[in-house]
Amino acid sequence: MKLNEIQYVSFWHRMPDAVDKIERCRFDFPEGKWKIETENGVKEGVLDQNEKEGVFIFLNDTIHLEEDLEEYRAFDYENDPNQYSLSFFLKVLFRNKTYFAVKGCSPRKEKHFREILDYFGKLIQEKDKEIKKAN
Repeated sequence: MKLNEIQYVSFWHRMPDAVDKIERCRFDFPEGKWKIETENGVKEGVLDQNEKEGVFIFLNDTIHLEEDLEEYRAFDYENDPNQYSLSFFLKVLFRNKTYFAVKGCSPRKEKHFREILDYFGKLIQEKDKEIKKAN
């Protein structure tokens, strides 16, 4: 995987305090935009090069998405927030090939479960705080 191959990265996760609440984020690499959805509403902004590289490094170098998580690969039809057995769903769409998705169901069984949840949850919270400060 290369940085310039990524079209977008999308992620959603359940809130630990209420399983019916979901936070979402999407990072569109070519357009250089991000979008989050939290209980505070929907927010959008500009995705800078450092943020793109940070997401890429996490996916490629930290969790080795395509290699380490091959056996946990998920498919679009499984991307259903109404399926309460899912804790999160991560999808990376590539420009020159299909997507790679991972669903999180069991932290004890799935590799990098906690790292994925923590990394994207932190990104969502940081973006949410930036917006609150600006308002």
